[in-house]
Amino acid sequence: MSRRQIAKRILRQRPDLQQRWQERLASSDADNFHTRTCRCSACRTSVAEESSEDAANATQNSEFPDRILISSTLGDITKDYIDWPNNDTLTYTIFDRERNNSLVTTNSHSDTEEQFISEAVDEVDEIIGLDFSYSESVGNSQVVFVSVDRYRPWGPDDDVAGQVVETKNRWYVLWRDYTPDSDELIDYDKNTIIHELGHALGLSHPNERPDNPRYNTVEDTIMSYNDFNGQWGTEFTENDFDALQMIWGAETTTKVVA
Repeated sequence: MSRRQIAKRILRQRPDLQQRWQERLASSDADNFHTRTCRCSACRTSVAEESSEDAANATQNSEFPDRILISSTLGDITKDYIDWPNNDTLTYTIFDRERNNSLVTTNSHSDTEEQFISEAVDEVDEIIGLDFSYSESVGNSQVVFVSVDRYRPWGPDDDVAGQVVETKNRWYVLWRDYTPDSDELIDYDKNTIIHELGHALGLSHPNERPDNPRYNTVEDTIMSYNDFNGQWGTEFTENDFDALQMIWGAETTTKVVA
């Protein structure tokens, strides 16, 4: 039985988990969401502050200032979820059930999508001091990946590609599947998944200005909103990993693959 089939069986047996998930999403404060068109107060930096930051960074053209990717709040929220540093393992799951109600329309993940998410998490696990563990249960996880076609707080348009939703005990990493009739992942969807995972791990937009033309998702940081000559980054960059190591430290042990 595949992991996807196991997850579906468990979720059918535990409808209470799905009910709690819906209640938490419905009660979340929309102002705290981090989206492609970010509406949170932390991201509404004043024009004066932005100009000052750009001037300060202009002298650092030869080296990317990694600290501009570190959120003042997101990493601390995740650390509280897992009781860091007493616990150094973050548990994640991939929500794998189709739902359609007044709040949200979700998709099951294809094997390709699950593999992409798992490999992305494994890569981070090898580089930073935070360890990761997979669970079939939403209730046991601090990060939940959810593929969606629709999410009510986004409104009727399709311009919001993804979001991290903060709840009491976990992040919900929502990503809009722009090719729901295909099992394959386009680069833009891959970009969204990694970008939102970055938020859940404590990364911000560069200086909270995701549209800053100085940066793009291929050469600089996945936390930018800018493509590079029509190409979207699909993985964390070296700058992103440097910033993540500032938050979580570097990996000090060698993982043993069974």
